[in-house]
Amino acid sequence: MKIAIVGYAGVGKTTLTKMLNITGYKVVHVDEVVNSLYESENIISNHIRSRFPCIVDGKIDKKILGNILLKNKYEREELEDLLHKEIFHPIICREENIIVDGVVPRFADYFDVCLFAYVNKEERQKRLRGRGVQEKRIKQIMNVQKDWHKYLK
Repeated sequence: MKIAIVGYAGVGKTTLTKMLNITGYKVVHVDEVVNSLYESENIISNHIRSRFPCIVDGKIDKKILGNILLKNKYEREELEDLLHKEIFHPIICREENIIVDGVVPRFADYFDVCLFAYVNKEERQKRLRGRGVQEKRIKQIMNVQKDWHKYLK
């Protein structure tokens, strides 16, 4: 069975994934995979380097890239599509029993089960502040994610 953990920033997707801890299931954390891609030479990092002004000291600056993507839906979805095509779709197709933590809702149909984690807006804001996220960025994140529920049937 292929299980997707979906939810807004700060709702506890990783905590939920750890609670599931199903024996025999491979667990993939989207954030970890994406962060590792930024550190090496590959189709994703090459795409980012060629498209976005976010290189500092020869490395992809995730904060700068995040600010760019939060402001531009087309660029964000294009990068999500590339990540899905090149990285996640092959993993999902190859693995029989898998839990993927941090799935973008518009890709939920690739899974047998989709668990949507939810906490109220105030709790999400509190958790993001606890991670050191600035108020302006919290508002941007929440604005980008405000319609995610429409992808879930």
